[in-house]
Formats: sequence, C-alpha cells, structure tokens
Amino acid sequence: MAPAQSESADTSEGLVRDRLRAAPVLVGRDGELGELLAGLDAAACGTGRLFLLAGDPGIGKSRLAYEAAARARDRGFKVTWGRCWEAGGAPAYWPWVQALRALVRGVGREELVPQLGAGAPFVAQIVAEVAEILPEVGPPPPMGAEAARFGLFDAVAAFMRNAGAGQPLMVVLDDLHAADAPSILLLRFVARELGEARVLVLGAYRDMELDRGHPLTVALGELSREPATRHVRLSGLDEAGVARLIREVTGVMPRESVAAAVYRDTEGNPLFVGEVARLLAAEGRLERAGDPAGMELAIPAGIREVIGRRAARLPEPCGRVLGLASVFGREFWLPALERLCGVGAGELLDSLEEAIAAGLVAAVPGAPGRLRFSHALIRDTLYEAIPAGRRLRLHQQAGEALEAFYRPDLDPHLAELARHFVEAAAGGGAGKAAGYAERAGHRAVGLLAYEEAARLFKIALAALSLARPPGEDQARCRLLVALGGCADRDGRAPGGQGRAAPGGRPRAPLPDGRGAGPGRAGLCGVRGARRQRPADNPAPAGRAGHARRQRRCGAGPRAGARRAGGRAPRPARPRATRCAQPAGDRPGPGVR
Repeated sequence: MAPAQSESADTSEGLVRDRLRAAPVLVGRDGELGELLAGLDAAACGTGRLFLLAGDPGIGKSRLAYEAAARARDRGFKVTWGRCWEAGGAPAYWPWVQALRALVRGVGREELVPQLGAGAPFVAQIVAEVAEILPEVGPPPPMGAEAARFGLFDAVAAFMRNAGAGQPLMVVLDDLHAADAPSILLLRFVARELGEARVLVLGAYRDMELDRGHPLTVALGELSREPATRHVRLSGLDEAGVARLIREVTGVMPRESVAAAVYRDTEGNPLFVGEVARLLAAEGRLERAGDPAGMELAIPAGIREVIGRRAARLPEPCGRVLGLASVFGREFWLPALERLCGVGAGELLDSLEEAIAAGLVAAVPGAPGRLRFSHALIRDTLYEAIPAGRRLRLHQQAGEALEAFYRPDLDPHLAELARHFVEAAAGGGAGKAAGYAERAGHRAVGLLAYEEAARLFKIALAALSLARPPGEDQARCRLLVALGGCADRDGRAPGGQGRAAPGGRPRAPLPDGRGAGPGRAGLCGVRGARRQRPADNPAPAGRAGHARRQRRCGAGPRAGARRAGGRAPRPARPRATRCAQPAGDRPGPGVR
C-alpha cells in the first residue's frame, strides 16, 4: 500500500487521533535499502538483478519495496508492480499479467512493436491489451505444449530486456508465497535472462508460509545459483527503531520504558508496533504508560487481537461492511460489495469513510471503484471473526454478486468465481463450483499454465463429488481425461521422465538420478522444479521459534490449501477416454 498522508497529533489533550500515519521516512532499513540501491545502479549499467526479499508478515517488505521503487523512479527507472492474490482464485500468471500490462499500456504503438518483436503473439496470450493495441497480432504458430510454453517465457523475457534497453526497468512482484506454480516457473526463466539486461526484479515473500512442497521453496535453490540473484531477509526493528516508529506513527515520542515494553512484546515487527501504538494512543494510554510491568498487561498478546480491538472501535455500520468486504479477499470492487451489503453506493461509501480514515483500507491506484485492505492480516482478522456457517452463505452471495458484476466478460474471472462457490459448496453451491472450476481449468490450459489447470480440475472433481449431478460418471471421466492431459504436458505423466528436450537433445539426469534436470528449456515445465531437490536448496524456516513467529504474526502455512492436495492423480487415461466418449464427450486437451 502506498504511504498515506500524515495526520496531526491532537495536542490539546496530549492524545493522538486514531488515524493512519505512515512514516515519512523508512525506519530501520538503511542497510537493506542500500543493497537495493546498489542493485539499481548495477541494473542501470546493464547488469540485471533479482532481489528476493523475505520476512514475516508485517515486517515491512512492501514498505521497503515502495521506498526502493520511489528511489528507482527518481533515477529514471520505469517501475511496474504485480501482486499475487492471497485469497485464491486469481488467473494464471497473475502477478506477471499485472506487471506486463503496465508495460504495454505505458508506451505507444510505435515503441511497443519493436519491444515485443516476434514474441508479440505469445505475450498476447496472457496480456489481452497487446491485441487491443496491435489488432494485427494473431495467435502463435501451432507447436507442442512444451515448445509453446518455452516460446511464451522467452517472449516475456525478451520484452522485459527490450523495454529496459530504452529506459531501465524495475518489476516488483509482491506476495510471491501466494503465487501459482506457472508464475514461479516464469520467474526462474526470467532470472536466467537478466545477465546484461537493464532490469531489476524485486520479489517479496513470507518465508514462514512456505512448506517443503511449495513451488517457491523448490525454486529458491535454483534461483540462488543464478549470478543475478541476491537474498535479503528482514528482521524486527531494534529498540531505538521501535521508539522512532512510534513517534512517526503517533506524533508522540514515547518514554524509554514504553518503547522497551513495546519492543519486548512485539519483537520489533513494524506492523505490530504501529498497530499497538495506534491502539494505545486511541485509548489514551500511550503518554500515561510509564511502567514496563504495567505495559505488559496493556499490550495485546498478538497482532490479530490488536487489529480486532482497533476494528471494534469503528462505528457498527463500518465494521459490518468491512466484515462483508473481507469475504471477497484483500481487494474488492465497490459495486460487488454494494450488492452483497444490500445498500446504496452513497450509504456504502459513508460506512467505509471511517475505515479509510483509520488506514484499514485504501483505494487501489489505477482501479476506480476498487479498494484494498492495507495489510492481509487486517483482512484475515476480520474474515476469521465471521462464524463458519455465515461465511458459507456469504461466499454463495459473493459469488452471485461477482457473477452479475463480471457478466459482460466472465472468462478472466472464472477461477475467482470457482473459489467462492467452492467455499459455499457444502451449502449447495457445489454444482456451480464444479462448472466454474472446470472452465477455469481449460482456460489455464489455453494459457499454458498446466500446473494451475491441474489444480483447478482437482477442485472440480472434489466439487462434483458433493454436487452428484445427473451424468456424474461422464463428467468425472471428462475431468480425469483433462487432468491426464495436464500431467502429460507438465512432464509428470508416467513415462515422461527422460524424454527429449525441445530440439531433440536428451535431458540430462538430475543429481539424484531421477529424470531431467532444469536446463533452460526445462524451466518451462515442472520436470526439474518438482523432482529436483538440490543439496543447497535453502530449507523452509526452521522449526525453532516457528510457532512463536506464527502466534506473533497471526499467520501460518497456507500453501497446502491453495494447491488443493499436491500432485495430480495419474488417471488411467485410455479407460477414462472410453468412459467419456459414449456420452458424446471429446477427450480433454492434451489427450492424443
């Protein structure tokens, strides 16, 4: 979230208004910012860089990224952003689509044509704006699945290199722990192409969200071996940094004992520090608190409790609207929220005014009518306060509201619709969940995102088991055929190991002797990414202190839930095909 404007302290009673003040300067990150600025200098001189910024929720990754982006603009860089959708349901390659879309929209036709070059048909597959600006661009030539994905990845990397040649380029990919597997594979490919490019890519992620099977966990080892890669891990602020942040947020310089108590109980997590400072100021206790022993009882035990208490101070209509907005995810459209709330636009905006003033939500730049919770933990806290049964009904209603809102063009939003109806499946939304998930899966196949397609087909199979529609057996066989096609295309089908790489070269065995290694072409599939476990692959965050960090930050691994159960089953494809064909169904994509 972009920093908000500061509010003046209420000096009449020595208290501070319960309004967001973002620090006008970055607090306690001089060393890390210096590394990023050195990377910008290198990129401007033609030595590309990939920075991987890791840390706990609320530790300041996005704030540091915004500061680096502002400095990059001052140095003449073009900066684009892509944010992963943490609630699930985003289209394949979503962070890349956002970043590339900004590049496409930021230049005229005369510049765009040479920047895209021969890769225009491939980039147009995932960025619709290319075809709008260059209507003469047709589809890519027919080719095999693996070659098609190589062509897409190579076209994206070339587009970035060409765009950076005229004006150095910074691409920020936020919340990579929530990225889909194809987006991580594309990042691996791009990292190898940064060599002499005037491009800096900054990827931020929560390392505590990664389990051993997460696509990013597997990719970190590969990315670490790239000369362009630099790792930066953020930790908590020290006591002096905590005192300074409290002053920047509230306008009040805390006593040493107050800063020490806040530091001890928050471990210097900037989001936690800021929320505690706002809460204590709003309750009139910040300036009067001087005893560390008393402060221990005054400071809530975790950030979710702090956020909950701050939200409870809002007027009841505002709190109700925020709770409903949380059902959509971290970002939400006002027209869809209007339908879900059953109120008019004016009344809705009146209700949200206090939340905007308190810094809990803000407008999404460049997207009129779209708002965003200022941090994922704020959204999560509000969402988890909704009783489970009511959540189920609200997801059904949210899905119906989004259906109406997206009706002119449903295709880009199929996965989002599937997510809501899946959440509502136990209450009767399973039929729609299965239908949307299947359609979203086929769309992902068309985008060459086979891992994401497999995940969606598995979701459709699970929803089908709940829906029990007429013709369930044929539908199940059709989905199994499609799932088998995805397994073939991403290299996980039986017998896939050891197949030749594009160009006829046999694939080199992995260090453990299993199948093909991740050569340049192999980065386009998950052969190497899923099978290889390099010896120097950084392990996920250690268990020591892991549970404590989760309690403090109010977060935990979500990867398993997002990927809906891991690897796709290997169906008996010939049998499934025979089962599907008598009903008049054709085999799914990838079945030969």
